[in-house]
Amino acid sequence: MKTVYDVGMHTGEDTDYYLNKGFRVVGVEANPALAQACADRFADAVASGQLTIVNKAVAETSGTIAFYVSDQRSVWGTASLDWKIRNDAVGQTSHAIDVPASPFGEILDQHGTPYYLKIDIEGFDHLCIDALIGRSELPDYVSIESHATDREQTFGPLRTLRDLGYGDFQIVSQEGVPTQSPPQPSETSTNVEGNAIDYTFEKGSSGMFGLDLPDHWLSFDDACAEYTRIYRHTRLVGPHNGLLRHLTKYPWPRRFARPLLGRGFDWYDTHARR
Repeated sequence: MKTVYDVGMHTGEDTDYYLNKGFRVVGVEANPALAQACADRFADAVASGQLTIVNKAVAETSGTIAFYVSDQRSVWGTASLDWKIRNDAVGQTSHAIDVPASPFGEILDQHGTPYYLKIDIEGFDHLCIDALIGRSELPDYVSIESHATDREQTFGPLRTLRDLGYGDFQIVSQEGVPTQSPPQPSETSTNVEGNAIDYTFEKGSSGMFGLDLPDHWLSFDDACAEYTRIYRHTRLVGPHNGLLRHLTKYPWPRRFARPLLGRGFDWYDTHARR
């Protein structure tokens, strides 16, 4: 049974998919309330050993750190003070709790190298990518959320992945994930990830990965060029610091702006394969 890591487990919207596909899952979640909710939701998988939940924040060192629990949107919980301040600026307040923390390399040492590594931990995603440097075994597939306001926090991990031997990339719209439909084996192709299943993705899910993604892989240079276009649009209508972000909250401006600047409205995951 192949292993998938769900780093930023949240409410288990991705873990549910991976379990149904037949993968062994290691879910990493800093928020103790969310980790317990996932333990309750997936009690059978935990009992069978198919799911292991690591209730820790990913950090540079072991110990205890502050984790900022969002008061409005649980998905915006973060261990990054910079991200907490950014969220405050758009009216998304939070409160701090103390949580145990661990470098991601220690989690890999304890639970093994996954087949697929999904990362979405609001500001500290790069720590997971950096932890892969120098390791003898690497995931076949990785996905990481792009940074909504900071180009370097998108391009830096991409360069690291390239240097680690990941040569193909896909940029996947998070808004489009609920419309995805996992492929089924056919007479000409049996290449699907895990079990072939019908599945409806929850809003906020990371969606399909690996062999199940459409065959639209980009080179590193082409992926960077596409992100350059995305950030050009984000400067105007981005959700955190776009010049027109307040205007585009309303239906009519969004209707007219989206055809021209639609790439700036969204968040994206970058998928990489070796």
